[in-house]
Amino acid sequence: MGDDTIIEKPYAEKIECVYWQYSSKNNGFIEGINLTVLALTDGKRTIPIRFMLYEKDLEGKPKQTKNEFLEEAIEYAKNLGIVPEYVCLDSKYSSKSLLNKIQCFNWIYSFCIKSSGSLPCLHSSKSLFRTFCGNLLKT
Repeated sequence: MGDDTIIEKPYAEKIECVYWQYSSKNNGFIEGINLTVLALTDGKRTIPIRFMLYEKDLEGKPKQTKNEFLEEAIEYAKNLGIVPEYVCLDSKYSSKSLLNKIQCFNWIYSFCIKSSGSLPCLHSSKSLFRTFCGNLLKT
């Protein structure tokens, strides 16, 4: 499972990794630390495999994008010998290179897409989404 969360820091004055970020939970921008995680779960337990704190360089550009991190983390999991039943992702992680990497490992991935077929999903209403499983991209 690959996903991210924002640890809200509304009163932070100067803390590393605290940035203005869009929060779908708050439906707006907040100050916080963005944590991206690749985790293994059996539905009862969740074990983090790898995580990243979102950081920017001096020019304000990300040191590593979330998609780049997940590509690296999935490769790391593969090298550990992990073979997941499914790789579940938020649609914002549906980059062609990431999905091709997952497909290259012969792993099945699942993510939600808006009923209109557009990416990424920005709403949480179940009626707006359908889940996609399988091989989206042909290599």
